[in-house]
Amino acid sequence: MQKLLTRKHSQNNPFAESLKSIPEIVLCGISGGVDSIVLLHSLVEAGKKPIVLHFEHGWRKDEALDSKLVEELSKELNVEFIKKKSEKSFPKTEAVAREERFRFFIDTAQRKNCYDLVLAHHADDQVETFLMQLLRGTGTKGWGMDKISSFGKLTIYRPFLDFWKADIIAFAKKNQYCWREDETNDNALFLRNKIRKELIPFLENRFSKSVKKSLWKFCEILREEKKWLMQLTQEIASGPSLRFSDLEKAPIGKQRLAIGLWLKKRGVADISFEDIESIRKMIGKQDKKKCNLSRSLAVIFKNDELILTHQ
Repeated sequence: MQKLLTRKHSQNNPFAESLKSIPEIVLCGISGGVDSIVLLHSLVEAGKKPIVLHFEHGWRKDEALDSKLVEELSKELNVEFIKKKSEKSFPKTEAVAREERFRFFIDTAQRKNCYDLVLAHHADDQVETFLMQLLRGTGTKGWGMDKISSFGKLTIYRPFLDFWKADIIAFAKKNQYCWREDETNDNALFLRNKIRKELIPFLENRFSKSVKKSLWKFCEILREEKKWLMQLTQEIASGPSLRFSDLEKAPIGKQRLAIGLWLKKRGVADISFEDIESIRKMIGKQDKKKCNLSRSLAVIFKNDELILTHQ
């Protein structure tokens, strides 16, 4: 491991420039990988006051080294460091890992009274997420990730979505940053890794070396169009419940968007196409009173309204 080096003024740092519009005091998820290490350095250089959040899932024997790296760098940069270890052995899936991390983020946000969170997702992540949603048929919840989004009370910033991984690595090497490689990134059991290691190289070899850039642009177009359409459903989805009268005569596409947006505003994660369709089929059917969702949640029909509740 290289010696940690603090660079308060990296030469021509485009990453710090991308952070100027975010709040001064922010939570930031820092894993110890190259993307998050560049994010942390850039936040400090941009004059922000990040609160570093590091989560150990307990999947790897060397995770303590990741934690040590992030903690030492936080001390050098004079920023607050908070970590948490997984309390029990959860199934090793991407969805469970994400849920654990976000529970930690939300709990810390409440304790620190800071609800702005910055993450280091980049353009390669965007393409991989887009392909994951495409393969899973989950485009109902959006295409890719937004630079600014919300999750419950959290406002999530992803300022690196215009930057490619190769550029992040080149910048980190130029400034002699130290980071850790996560060996699970090569685990073919995870869909994202299969897409990164197998599907994208196949598309590049068989069709075009610029396929990632093409997919990124297509994703960008779809995301912006989806955001515009969702603005048209904001009023319907903003209340604590969904009124049947607002949905029963609406086009199917509008029904799906309104239901998905309403659930997201209620903090429901990982909304599936099947979830939305099951709820949508309640519209106009007076005999169906309840639709069970994952994580012990349900949508019930009461007084001509759809209401989110616990099962």
